[in-house]
Amino acid sequence: MVMYDYTNDEKSSVVKHEGYRMKRGFLDPRFGARFPRYIGHYEDPIILIGTKPIDNLMQLDLPLAMTSKTGKPILIFTNAMDSNIISLLADNHEKGRVNCAVIPLMGTGQSVKNFADDLAAFAGVMVVHDGDSKDYGDSVLANMEGNTEQNYHTYTNNVKIVKATVFETSLMARENTEELQERISFLKDLKESSKNDSEKDELRTRINMLESRIAEVKLAGYTYTEQAEKYDRLDDTIHALQAALRGGVSRGGGMSFKNAIDKLKKETDIPEEIETSLLSILHKLQETKVPLNKKTVLDPTDVIISVLKAGTSAALNIMSSSTIVASPPMRKVT
Repeated sequence: MVMYDYTNDEKSSVVKHEGYRMKRGFLDPRFGARFPRYIGHYEDPIILIGTKPIDNLMQLDLPLAMTSKTGKPILIFTNAMDSNIISLLADNHEKGRVNCAVIPLMGTGQSVKNFADDLAAFAGVMVVHDGDSKDYGDSVLANMEGNTEQNYHTYTNNVKIVKATVFETSLMARENTEELQERISFLKDLKESSKNDSEKDELRTRINMLESRIAEVKLAGYTYTEQAEKYDRLDDTIHALQAALRGGVSRGGGMSFKNAIDKLKKETDIPEEIETSLLSILHKLQETKVPLNKKTVLDPTDVIISVLKAGTSAALNIMSSSTIVASPPMRKVT
């Protein structure tokens, strides 16, 4: 897994972490900084995880007092928080009164509890389930020396950094703990003994999430424009690589289409005007400095198929409506 963010350093860098990545982001975009791109960055956070409903802000008195005393951000992973409390926390976060975020847990039904237990094993904190006698304040106390509020400065867990957006959340660990390894071994044993395919799929997903490795790429730049350009290029590169790993690669620069045309010409008749138009496009591509007729340029196969589908759809719309809406040609400035 690869994460990327901006840095004020002179050079870009890559740092590797033990990680846990979930396809869930914060419940309100106000939890993320508007600059850049609604990304939330939380270092050495206080972590609360649970399925116990939070319908009164008093349930969070001790955790919120902790973040006020220590200056640490607080992250709450739950699916059972009242929407009014979420809005209130987001409003206070936006105004700079408290650094916090509310992030939903993975899964549905009974599986939510399983994912909560996995996340708690990774983070090294106590999970609070619905029906438990303990509350979220007890979860915070469990990570202090002597389990007393007076030792608030000793609070610690296994999460070093958390990066969150509205779509996903990544947690980076301080170390690979014995508790985490025991949890992974336990899940692998369950997977081996299970005879239910859907249960095996869920266990495989949970194991992969716990065994994740995260490479954090920090993008340097003298201006925001330079950093944003690097961000976009890296983002395109990562998605292209993922598409290539998923569906393979093919000859790029239009050569795949040329080969397809040559093969179709042998099997069926292509109207001369269509063939001429396609070949003229390929000829323009081959005028570039890159040798497109060789295997030096590759495109992800999924991208080529997507382009072909989009082009086919556009052509069918034009043929069915006999209409094209286009911008007028730009005048040359002399």
